[in-house]
Amino acid sequence: MMPMPAYSVAIYSAEKCTLLTPSDATKWLHAQPLDDHVAIDSSQLIAIQQALASEGALNTSRMLILVPDHWLSVFQCSLDHSVPESLRPLAALSYAVEATFLSPETLVFSYQYEESSEQRQLTVFACAAEWADQLCSPFQSMAKSCVLMSYSQWMNVSSGIRSWSYCSQWALSRYQPDKLKQQRARRLWAVLCGVSVLLHCVAGLYLFYLQDVSERAILARQQTLAAQSFWSSRPQIGGMTESALALVQALPDTVRLERFNGETGRVSFQMTLLAQDLEALVGRWRQQYPDWRWEVAQQQSDVSLMKSQKDVVDVFISVLEK
Repeated sequence: MMPMPAYSVAIYSAEKCTLLTPSDATKWLHAQPLDDHVAIDSSQLIAIQQALASEGALNTSRMLILVPDHWLSVFQCSLDHSVPESLRPLAALSYAVEATFLSPETLVFSYQYEESSEQRQLTVFACAAEWADQLCSPFQSMAKSCVLMSYSQWMNVSSGIRSWSYCSQWALSRYQPDKLKQQRARRLWAVLCGVSVLLHCVAGLYLFYLQDVSERAILARQQTLAAQSFWSSRPQIGGMTESALALVQALPDTVRLERFNGETGRVSFQMTLLAQDLEALVGRWRQQYPDWRWEVAQQQSDVSLMKSQKDVVDVFISVLEK
């Protein structure tokens, strides 16, 4: 099933009004001669709209209305100086008032501003607000939103940016002094909402990471305590085994005891710890029990005690009495 377009297009001509999708509207305009400067009056427009009404309502909530350029007042102005973005609507309004002899309250207008290294040009499209309302009147019962543009405005817009928001922004409308501020405020709120969502996502992922790290640390500690508790509960442990067991019970939380085996005259155990702690730990044991013979073998571990610490080793230690 083909998706419904975001809006529909009504194209006025001297003979009729045609309802199309945006893509079909472009094809229709390319196929029609745009140099036909036939003007119409209010009675002719009413006849066209009555014929449109007999075709039935169109199921749409947004309507873009395109009219021939010569139905509007269109004029171009070459400017001597660059015009700041905040002043362009006011400059376009001034030219529209001068060209149409209408007051600012009784006209609608739109503009295009082009600036290059050689020239600056302002193109203004304007008409009486009463004429614009008459052009839009048959569609106000069909659609919740209606905007008005000329043929050339539509054709000069790249097909990739013919969104409803873009058309609404550059369609003919009454002068709104705070329009630019409102647009900037909407963009700012959109950016702030995006940043807020991103921060919440990052915070949620970091909290999940901390919970995972905490659970791993608790599990490692429980395993160490279980091993220590098992050996401390065994009866009649003495001599070298008891001394080695005392060393194991004093291991810090960053060390995981994997296995302990005590025999007469020999003790062996396996543990996983940070490589940076191994030398200091074994060195302290050698000083504490210089009469023991220590055999230490290590290999890189596939298990990390902490995700932030990657240099973890498995150590196999055998202790013999000399």
